[in-house]
Amino acid sequence: MFDRYISCVLSTLLAIALTLSMAVKADELTPVSTTTDSALYLGVKAGWMHYQNACEAWNTACDGNDAAYGLYAGYQFTSHFALETAYLDLGQAVASYPQTGFDETYTGTMKAWETSTIGRMGISQQWDLFAKLGTLAWQGENKGPYSIRSDSGWAPQVGIGIEYRWSDTWVTRLEYQYTHELGSEEIGGSHGHLTTLGLTYRFGQRSHAISSPNLAPVQTVQPAQPVAQAPLVAPQKVEIAPIQRVVLFDFDRSSLKHVNELNAVIERLTQHPKARVHIRGYADSIGASEYNKALSMRRAQAVSAHLIANGIKPQQIELAAFGESFPVEANENPLKRHLNRRVELEIPAMMSE
Repeated sequence: MFDRYISCVLSTLLAIALTLSMAVKADELTPVSTTTDSALYLGVKAGWMHYQNACEAWNTACDGNDAAYGLYAGYQFTSHFALETAYLDLGQAVASYPQTGFDETYTGTMKAWETSTIGRMGISQQWDLFAKLGTLAWQGENKGPYSIRSDSGWAPQVGIGIEYRWSDTWVTRLEYQYTHELGSEEIGGSHGHLTTLGLTYRFGQRSHAISSPNLAPVQTVQPAQPVAQAPLVAPQKVEIAPIQRVVLFDFDRSSLKHVNELNAVIERLTQHPKARVHIRGYADSIGASEYNKALSMRRAQAVSAHLIANGIKPQQIELAAFGESFPVEANENPLKRHLNRRVELEIPAMMSE
C-alpha cells in the first residue's frame, strides 16, 4: 500500500514535469526562472499525511493516514534561492491492540514547525520546479485508554514540488515532503510522507505603470506663407525633426501597456506615408540570452501590431531584436534594471513633402 502511495506521488510529479518540458520544447522556449527579484510570500496548504509503519506488528487495526494542513511564509532572495518556515498539523495515526482480553485504541497526533532552504528552477514562463531541505521541530502526543504521553524533538526532511504562477502575485504549488524518523521511542515513531496542494501570495509583485523617459518633442513646421504682392511660389521643403520614443514592459512580459507613448509615432506615419519607423526590442539579463532575444522580438512585434491596428502600413515598419545587449542601465542594479525591458522607436528626420 505504501509503495503504491509513493509511486503515485512521484509518478504524478514526474509526468507533470515531462509534459511541461515537452510543451516548452514545442514552443521553442529556453528554460528561464519565472520568479522575480527578492520578495516576501505567505501561503496555506492542505493534503494527506501517511505515517509509514505507524503501528506495531501485533495490532488488530491500524490507520496511518489522515488529512493535514499547514501555513507557511518565506523570503525569495534570488530567482533560485529562498528560505521558508511553516507550521504543520500532521493529523493523527490510530491503532488498536489486544490487551486484557479487549482491543484498546491508541491515538498519536503530531504538530511541527518546519524550517527549509528552497532551490528553484524555471521550466517555462509560468512553471517552476523546486526542491527543499530542512528540519522539523516536532511535538507529538500518544493518547491511550489509561495514559497520555508526549515528547518533542527534531527530524530531517526533504521535499520536491512544482509551482504554477497564475499572476504576478498568486502561485499554486503541488508538493511532496519526506520526514525521516518522525517521533521517538516514548510516543512511537515512523517515517512521514506529506503530499499537499498550496496557494501562495507574493508581496510587492503587482504591475506598476512606469513613466517612459521624455525624449525629443514633435515639432510641427508650418508651410511657408506666400509674401504679399509677391509672385506665388511653391513652398520650400523643410526638415522635419526626428521622433524617438521608449515603451517599457513588465518583467518577462510582452503585453503592451503604455500605448499613449505611441500617439505621436502614429500621427507622423499617418501624415507622411513615406516615413519609416525603426522598432528595436530589448530585455534585461535575467534568464537565458536566447530566450531574452526571443522575448525582445515579441515586445517589438507587440508595438508593431498596435501601429498596424491604428492604420499604419506594414511597409512603414522595420523590426529588430537585441535581447539583453545594449542595456541603458546596469542589470546588476535591481532598482534600475526595469529600464532595460524596453522597445525603442525612432522615425528619422525627413524633408517635408
